[in-house]
Amino acid sequence: MTIDVLLVEDNRADVVMLAEAIREAGLDYSVRVARDGREALSFLDRQGSGALPPPDMIILDLNLPGIHGADLLGSIRSQPELREVPVVILTTSAWKDTAALLAAFDPEAFFQKPSLLTDWTTVAQGIETYRRRQ
Repeated sequence: MTIDVLLVEDNRADVVMLAEAIREAGLDYSVRVARDGREALSFLDRQGSGALPPPDMIILDLNLPGIHGADLLGSIRSQPELREVPVVILTTSAWKDTAALLAAFDPEAFFQKPSLLTDWTTVAQGIETYRRRQ
């Protein structure tokens, strides 16, 4: 079964690295990309209107232009039709730097962006492990 993923990421290189890592990990993910928080909200609003089903998972960068990822997460959690969608944070920030912003967030769903493809594959596998537990 293909997992529908919304990736909210403004860095094109990180999009490519994660896509390659998903392929290397053998994960059956269909990934749609929103380049910033506004684009993600627009996409998710269409889903809230019933035009599209919600994604199976959201992978969210925190350091986005416009709407910060933590604010976007708050918006996602405030919408009843999206509240149960698993959200994974994938960011360059360290957990200790963002824990206060994400006080109610599960630290098990927090991944720091790596630099090597092999490490990206490990992150992709960790994301899948988290998704399956949800």
